[in-house]
Amino acid sequence: MSFSTYARDITLPVTETRVLIMTKQPDSPRSVHVRHLGKSGETGPATLKFQESQDNSTWDDISGTAQIVTTGTGTSWLITSTKPYVALSGYGNVDIEVKVIRSDPDTSLPQTATV
Repeated sequence: MSFSTYARDITLPVTETRVLIMTKQPDSPRSVHVRHLGKSGETGPATLKFQESQDNSTWDDISGTAQIVTTGTGTSWLITSTKPYVALSGYGNVDIEVKVIRSDPDTSLPQTATV
């Protein structure tokens, strides 16, 4: 089994938006780590949740994934879904660092969402 890691800094918008979309083989878990970077002048929290989709068009919240991450802190999730698309959705007008670790044979990289 091989592991791959994807890391990226993302600026969360003021209003809720899908900021990262991951494709995957169904039932292949992703370990996702998010850290609030706390850049100069950023005092508000990052409000985050994960969503899943069968068709990359209609999205449902993944129960139990909604969290608020405050300045300088971080959190981790182990996301398992039977659907091929999983997205990180959030808002807060702050910068976050996202790391995705996967152990499945899917070699596609997460995409910065354009929705």
